[in-house]
Amino acid sequence: LMARPTHVVIIGGGFSGALTAIHLARSCTPNRLRITLVNPTPDIGRGLAYRFDDDNLLLNVPAGNMSALADEPGHFVAYCQRIDPSLSPGSFVSRRLYGQYLQSLWSQTQVAHPGLIELRVDEAVALNRAIGESGESTWQVALASGEQLIASQVVLALGHQRPRFPISLDLEVGARVIDPWNFDDMHRLPNDQPVLIVGTGHTAVDALFVKWFIQRSRG
Repeated sequence: LMARPTHVVIIGGGFSGALTAIHLARSCTPNRLRITLVNPTPDIGRGLAYRFDDDNLLLNVPAGNMSALADEPGHFVAYCQRIDPSLSPGSFVSRRLYGQYLQSLWSQTQVAHPGLIELRVDEAVALNRAIGESGESTWQVALASGEQLIASQVVLALGHQRPRFPISLDLEVGARVIDPWNFDDMHRLPNDQPVLIVGTGHTAVDALFVKWFIQRSRG
């Protein structure tokens, strides 16, 4: 009798979850693996980092170092050049374009490996160890819909969690703290009042650039 396929459940469909599924599919032996990817939305690959459509938000690594396939280092550059031949390995392209690239690779993988990856638009709410029918150790993944998945292996690709503010704030002050990715609130900021950005990392630079771009667009 043929052995039952190994069932891998991937929780999270951003960059890490999508690339895990893609690489498993590309390297697996036919009929030996089954993959289920659980994500709250059907939008796979873009996650937090690449979901924004503002082309002012750029990758902080040149395109030549951003291939999703280690054995094809020019894969992303080739994708970019099909859209804009002037782009090169040294170009810093938008994160929107990289998210589009990941979605394209996801679609290509599904076509090349039909039926191998099942997308469940749902949310995983609990993960427990269990013993299978033949005595093997398995995982039970409980979904928000009430369904349960039984997996041989589980990959947690949960992404970055929303950071907590380092100190407690009263309601009046807290109301003035803006999520750096809440572009609607950023647009509502008046031009004639000071803004304090706490932090000097990539997100802080993005927030500074978005605020500058909004102010510039208002003239």
